[in-house]
Amino acid sequence: MLTRLLNACWCATVLTVTVGAQSPTDVSARRVPFHLPVVGLPLTPYSLQRAMADVAWALVIPIGYEAPAEELWQPAPPESTLKTEGRTIEQILNEIVARQPRYLWTIDDGVVHLRPKTAVADSANVLNHVIEEFVVDRATLREALREVHFTLRPELRGGGIVGSGPGPSALGLRRFSVSLASTTVQGVLDAIVKVHGASSWSVTYVADAGAARPYRISFHTFDGWSTTW
Repeated sequence: MLTRLLNACWCATVLTVTVGAQSPTDVSARRVPFHLPVVGLPLTPYSLQRAMADVAWALVIPIGYEAPAEELWQPAPPESTLKTEGRTIEQILNEIVARQPRYLWTIDDGVVHLRPKTAVADSANVLNHVIEEFVVDRATLREALREVHFTLRPELRGGGIVGSGPGPSALGLRRFSVSLASTTVQGVLDAIVKVHGASSWSVTYVADAGAARPYRISFHTFDGWSTTW
């Protein structure tokens, strides 16, 4: 009964106010309070996607992660893990980029980003794609994800888009509104997780997606649910 009541409350919640930006110092100094998150080794797109979602959840901060386009997402159990308990997010991210120098981490308007250096400077990268306008009203994360793809590929609008994974959790049912102009795909994803207030995003690459869309965009909520398309 309690679960049903909580789900109903989350479903009825509509968030329209953007979460206030935190200073880079405030965010980077956040310290992991317990043994989570798990940062699995080796640092593959799979392990880093999971790790960044865990870090966002543990520290209650919005995070965006992008894998290198040339390194495909492949599930595999970790061989070992990095120590995270009691460390700041700055210390964790510094160790990640020391082990994987291809990555760069930044804090932009309160959102932590871990992206490949080459992707940040690549105008053709999907996250750097310019978006003239993006609007969702009373949307869930799954609905917002569909609109992101429709914005990138208008020919998909009107067709079926099905996100993978189980049905939405309580936080997956949370509704929010976003209205943006003259931004990028990264700006859109950042705005979504900031307004939602309890989620992170990731972009990974797979071999079987086809040349037109080799990327997968995911949202991960702080109660362990994810949606990907």
